[in-house]
Amino acid sequence: MAVFTPAAPVVASPGLAPEKAPPLAEVANLTVAFPSPDSRMSAVVREVGFSLAPHESLALVGESGSGKTQTALAMLGLTRPPGRVMAGSVRIGGQEIVGASESTLRRIRGSQAAMIFQSPRTALNPLKTVGDHLSRVYRRHSGLDKRRAQEQALAMLERVGMTAPERVLRAYPHQLSGGMAQRVMIGMMLACNPCLLIADEPTTGLDVTIQSQIFALIRDIQAETGLALILITHDLGVVAENCDRIAVMQRGRLVELAPTAALFAQARHPYTLRLLASILRPDQPPQPIDLDTPVVDEVPIENAGHAWRAISVDAWKALDATRPEMIEVAPGHFVLCHPEPPVEAQP
Repeated sequence: MAVFTPAAPVVASPGLAPEKAPPLAEVANLTVAFPSPDSRMSAVVREVGFSLAPHESLALVGESGSGKTQTALAMLGLTRPPGRVMAGSVRIGGQEIVGASESTLRRIRGSQAAMIFQSPRTALNPLKTVGDHLSRVYRRHSGLDKRRAQEQALAMLERVGMTAPERVLRAYPHQLSGGMAQRVMIGMMLACNPCLLIADEPTTGLDVTIQSQIFALIRDIQAETGLALILITHDLGVVAENCDRIAVMQRGRLVELAPTAALFAQARHPYTLRLLASILRPDQPPQPIDLDTPVVDEVPIENAGHAWRAISVDAWKALDATRPEMIEVAPGHFVLCHPEPPVEAQP
């Protein structure tokens, strides 16, 4: 059986001239694999590609296990053994990540790119104060002495809108609320002014008011510094309010990439359509699950006079088709498609 691997191009951000706004981050044909039970390497991310411009926010969406977090970890050289990056390129600020030495990666993390993990409490050492966490970043990456690092740590807590920053500086992680812990994490990630911030479910477990405050803070920092954001989330409502573009992943593959408004208005891949259909809408009563309703597995697409089919990855095993491609169906709107088989001439 043929193995289908899309050639996902690096795409320019809508409305930005490359010579005026070069991408801050470029991912091309990224493939990440882990050993399967039979000891063969099994890809969990397959030839993913996208780019990110200054000030831009890109959402990575898809169900659990679709490859979102593994894509983000690979971008920072954090793929854990026995997993490894099998192919592709990741460039952040013009610096190649794939194959870079550990010393190079340590320099890039923090100074060029940073990541906020899903649970801030698990990322904070319970034996260290907030001041210890923040000042260590400044001392390691900026070479500041202890006193100056503490001053910068206090200034960062004020910058991220922390109430009573002097008290928080002396607090331990268990003394912080969820929103406070997340602000501390954001402060740590922004301490060295990175150009790229990756946020993996940054508001999980926070109420909607704190969520709104966290994203307002990130937007303010983007406007101030030009920071680019990759947001990994299951919350499409958060995506609609905070992201410029959406990249939809299914089973490790990028299946649709589009401006946010365009994707919500006219999604073209069947998997994206299923994701959007799962949203509970306050203006509509809940709909019972109808097991007799067929699942959308194909969407016909006409592009430049050629016929294509956008097909759910779940349905690929039943196909005998050629290698799929990312097709631009509208400006900046890409969909993973198979070419339609040629129609046989009638006798």
